[in-house]
Amino acid sequence: MTFIPDDKIDAIRERADIVQIVSEYVSLKKAGKNHKGLCPFHPEKTPSFTVSEDKQIFYCFGCHTGGNVITFLMRHENMSFPETVQHLAKRYGIEINEVRSQESGVRSQKEQMFSMNQAASEFFIKNLQTDSKGAQNARDYLKKRGLTNDIIKEFKIGYAPDSWDGVLNFLKYKKSPLDIAEKVGLIIKKNDRYYDRFRNRLMFPILDVQARIIGFGARTLGNDDAKYINSPESEIFKKGEVFYGIHQAKAYVSKAGYTLVVEGYFDLIALHQYGFKNSIATMGTALTENHLVKLRNYAGEVYALFDGDEAGRRAALRSVPLFLDEDTKARVVLIPHGIDPDDLLRKQGRESLERCIKEAQSFMDFLIDETKKRFDTTSSRGKIAFIEDVGRYISKIKNNVEKNFYTEKTAHLMQVGRDVVVSAIKQNTISKPQTARIKPSGKEVALSRVSGARLAEETILKILVFYPNFYSERIREVIEAFKDSTLKDAGRFLAAKHDSNMDEKLCIADLLDKMPDENVKQWFIKTSISDIEDIKENPEKILDDCCKKVISYNIDREEVKGLLKQFQEADKTGDRKLLETAAKQFTEKKKKLL
Repeated sequence: MTFIPDDKIDAIRERADIVQIVSEYVSLKKAGKNHKGLCPFHPEKTPSFTVSEDKQIFYCFGCHTGGNVITFLMRHENMSFPETVQHLAKRYGIEINEVRSQESGVRSQKEQMFSMNQAASEFFIKNLQTDSKGAQNARDYLKKRGLTNDIIKEFKIGYAPDSWDGVLNFLKYKKSPLDIAEKVGLIIKKNDRYYDRFRNRLMFPILDVQARIIGFGARTLGNDDAKYINSPESEIFKKGEVFYGIHQAKAYVSKAGYTLVVEGYFDLIALHQYGFKNSIATMGTALTENHLVKLRNYAGEVYALFDGDEAGRRAALRSVPLFLDEDTKARVVLIPHGIDPDDLLRKQGRESLERCIKEAQSFMDFLIDETKKRFDTTSSRGKIAFIEDVGRYISKIKNNVEKNFYTEKTAHLMQVGRDVVVSAIKQNTISKPQTARIKPSGKEVALSRVSGARLAEETILKILVFYPNFYSERIREVIEAFKDSTLKDAGRFLAAKHDSNMDEKLCIADLLDKMPDENVKQWFIKTSISDIEDIKENPEKILDDCCKKVISYNIDREEVKGLLKQFQEADKTGDRKLLETAAKQFTEKKKKLL
């Protein structure tokens, strides 16, 4: 059991604005009274993720996921309820007693890991300022790379001393659990002894979007074979999903409308120092599918920086299928051969990179230009090879307008008919089997009647959500006649809420945690965030009509069969009294409900 006072949870919800928090993860745009963006929980190219500032809830009409600010963070950051409450309480300065629960006991390891990394980061920062020879060398190196004191502080750069037990002794002094330190990779166990993993290295803490330190990158200042090493993967650190600098960049990415992606700590820091604050870096790896899924939440387009040499161009070409498969708008930024972004900025200034960004090509345009260099397109054989090669990529484009554009462009370049390129595209497209149109069966017709009943039931509850003053005892009886179990449970929840406080306006965000059934919860969220165009003209009449429909749909069929049987028996026996009694009971029941 979790013991968090309701008043604390309510205070957190009141302070934590859902639009502000979701905007840190998703690029939201105003859409009427709500905000919309691409869903962070499933791939999509048309925004269906909706956030209501008024109701403080979110809902995705694509994957049917919804909730309040607490449930959003729980799902997005994979945190438990107690962890989320504590995180928000800390952010908004709300004092809350330590959560004591079986769940928090199990999940507290993650919090210990974050705390361990935070303590280690403070140790590294402090060590960078010491008088040791190693620290002086570290400061000299940072100065040589042109980093200012302000940027060093902003990115919390530190120094791991040239010692086998520097961090180890610090953690022992702090009485920190060494098994946790081993799990986050600060120390290594060998022959029943612990040793520091990072020695004589510049330390770059890697922060998540919530500014929690999830791991470290480290650059050697000695002669180690591995110039750069990272923390090992752990429960809180997944290298293939992480961006260095995402915490610093997130607000600027949304404003700029695109993300600059580089590889390397110093390149990223230099970009920020020179004002390109919408920049992030991969952890020494190529972009992955998981990277792109996360990037979609922040901005609509990705600008990926590559070296202009042959190796850089090949790396850019290898990225094309990934961007097409993930339906991500992306551009290739090529910088002059033999120079990295850090050097470019220091030697040629901000304007030099701005020119490169301005000249950036879409990945498809880049691919076409690079592919053309590989074939002799003056010959028929070369043209065919070019068209077949480019056709493989055009077939992956999901946007029909874009697909048609590059089909026409390829045909124009090769001076062939459009149908030639279309044939090449079709060779690489797996045709989907056509589904035959089948005449509805009797069972399907019956199901249509059931769906009509459900629509009536749903409309009744929707009206009660937006017009709670229409609730009555008659409505309660109609709800009990509902056939859909989820809607019946939702109706009963509404009835109980009205019984407890008839005059209080429903606040769905506050009620979500009190709803035991997830289906009921999601129905309330979806309904609360939807528009009311279909009911606002005459809600009272619509409510009355729907109540009548529900009753007519739900008259007990067995009872009807029983009456018919009694009629038949009466005809045989002449017992008209039995027939009149049954008919009267049936009529009275129907009148009472209608």
